[in-house]
Amino acid sequence: MIAARPKVLIVDDDPVSLAFLQAAVGRCGCEAIGAADAATALAGLHVDGVDLLLIDRCMPGTDGPALLHAARALGIQAAAIATSAELDETIKAALHAAGFVDTLLKPANLATIQQLLQRFVTSSATASIDASVGIEEAGSMALLDDAAALTAIGGDHGVLRALRVLFGAELDEVALEADIGGPVQRCAMIGRLHRMRASCRICGASALGSAALQFEHALREDVNDAASAQAAFVRLCIATKQAIAAAT
Repeated sequence: MIAARPKVLIVDDDPVSLAFLQAAVGRCGCEAIGAADAATALAGLHVDGVDLLLIDRCMPGTDGPALLHAARALGIQAAAIATSAELDETIKAALHAAGFVDTLLKPANLATIQQLLQRFVTSSATASIDASVGIEEAGSMALLDDAAALTAIGGDHGVLRALRVLFGAELDEVALEADIGGPVQRCAMIGRLHRMRASCRICGASALGSAALQFEHALREDVNDAASAQAAFVRLCIATKQAIAAAT
C-alpha cells in the first residue's frame, strides 16, 4: 500500500510566488494545495485536512497572522510556517508570537524548502531530492538571468517557462498602476513593488528587481527623483515583458 503524500496548504496572493512554492513543494514529495487568499484557504481547510501550512505574512485584507488565528479557531492544528520577502529579528519574533513555528524568506531555493519540509512533515518522499543543477549565476543585471532562476527552482526549465508566463501577464498591470500620486496610491504601490521583487528573483529578472527596489525606496522616502525611478521601472517592465515573450 502506497502511503499518502503529506498535504501542504500554500497561501500567497502573488501568483508567481504561489506557483513556484507549489512546484517546489510538489518536487519535494508532498501534495501542494494552493490558495491566493484567506477565504479560499479557509474553505479548503473545511474540506480536507492538511499536514503543514505555508502562509504569506503580508496579504491584502486578511494577513498571515490573522489567517492562522482563523485556522486555529476552526480546530486546524497543523504546524504553520510564515513566508515573507522581508524578514528581520523583530518580524520573526512577532510571527513566532502569532503561532508560526518557523519562517521562510522568499524566494527560497529548492534545497531550503526541502529541509524545511523534512523538519515538519513525515514522509520518505521528502528524504531525498537532487536539487543540484550545476549552473553558475550569470550577470546580476540581466533582463532574464536563466542561470540564477534555474538554480533557485531546481533546474526545471518547464517550471521556469510557466512562472515567467505568469510574471509577464502581471507586468502590464503593474506598469499601468505605477503611481506616485497621493499617500494612498503610494502605499498601495509600495506594497505591490515589495511583493513583486520576490517574483523578480524567482524569474531571474534581475534588472527589473533592482529598478523595483529603487522605485520602492523613492516612494518610501518621498524623494524628489521619484518620477525618474518610476520611469526607469516602467521601461524595464516593458523590456522584461518583451524578453519573456521572445524567450517563450
